[in-house]
Amino acid sequence: GAATLGHAEPDVLRAALVRQLSRVGSGASLAVAAFIACAEPLDSAGPGSAAALWELGNGEALQCTLRGTLASVNRRAHELDAVLAKRIRAGELAGIVSVSADSAHGGVNREALAAAGETGIPVAGTGGTSLSIAAGELGCLLAGNSGGSVATTPQTKAIGVAAAFAGEWGECYSPSFSEGDGVAWHSVLDGCMPIFLAASCAAT
Repeated sequence: GAATLGHAEPDVLRAALVRQLSRVGSGASLAVAAFIACAEPLDSAGPGSAAALWELGNGEALQCTLRGTLASVNRRAHELDAVLAKRIRAGELAGIVSVSADSAHGGVNREALAAAGETGIPVAGTGGTSLSIAAGELGCLLAGNSGGSVATTPQTKAIGVAAAFAGEWGECYSPSFSEGDGVAWHSVLDGCMPIFLAASCAAT
């Protein structure tokens, strides 16, 4: 999402998710990942915008498998979406992390999210519009505080996702923090500022 802070490096989000998910119960992990990075915010990007497709390789770092126009990257993403949907329907996956997914009709994440809705596995993440479509049209079970991406960071996304899955799976979860995490707590306060100001004005 365009409002996400520090979203330029796809593997930073993967690393944050792996770290937090490992602390859910006896340890959860990422089984598959497809991440589309675009030179422009996806809200305003066009078919000719420069884009890249990143996939999870051997359970380790994300690898860039395709660079080209957004249209060409989306074609490949549709293929991956179909494969992911089959794995979900086969019961191989326990949850979906959705980050500014394309859940609209014909979207590159539509089929996997539809499979999630059919099977009832939880969906956690950010992207208010995409998640509302996933829940309203596809029947997806949104877990935790899944919603908009405004002022989120890779670390806050990962913590939210891990907490959401832990709740749905009935597992314990204790967030992992360390120096260098770069958790921008001020971003949360910035997002709350309009409410604080409105409350202050109303009180006076």
